[in-house]
Amino acid sequence: AILARIQDELIITPAFLTKLGGDLQSIGQYTGGTTQATVGGQLQTSAEDLAKSVLLGKIHYIQSKAKLKYAGNHGILPEYSIGKNIDASRPALETAADTVLNKLKTDTLPKITPQHSTDLQGALDSYKQTKVDQQSLQGDSTTLRNQLTVAVDSLAVRRRQLQHAADGEYPWTDPANAGMRRKFDLPLDRPLNP
Repeated sequence: AILARIQDELIITPAFLTKLGGDLQSIGQYTGGTTQATVGGQLQTSAEDLAKSVLLGKIHYIQSKAKLKYAGNHGILPEYSIGKNIDASRPALETAADTVLNKLKTDTLPKITPQHSTDLQGALDSYKQTKVDQQSLQGDSTTLRNQLTVAVDSLAVRRRQLQHAADGEYPWTDPANAGMRRKFDLPLDRPLNP
């Protein structure tokens, strides 16, 4: 009955009210989806940290064997990325892993088998995949936040339209309208500002 009183033929139509109700229900999906994508991105960061730790462990083990073999020949150690800050950035770590893998193709180290190369390559691939997964989730989260912003802005405009319609039908000058004005979140002592 309240909504029937504020309806008109141009703006506050039954279709307007139906769409508003549907949008209010669906906005929960955006907030849930945004939260899920954000949490997923945080989980991917944890996965990245774990993959990085595994990769560093494999590189350091191989480097320890290179140091053992070439203790007296420091000129070869840089070929195993020894002496470089391989943990400085993602590109530095990925480059170091590739460098070690390439060096193992032509060199043998104590206790290092072809399986070590295979394991190092797997660890490198896993580490690279975390970036792809993380970027995908960050993109999803950004898209959902943008959609949520558009939906919230649209709802805010339509809420304001409802308030203006109610402001006209339930004027502040009539004390009997105080309860209805509260329902529409309208000021009790003045008209609604634009």
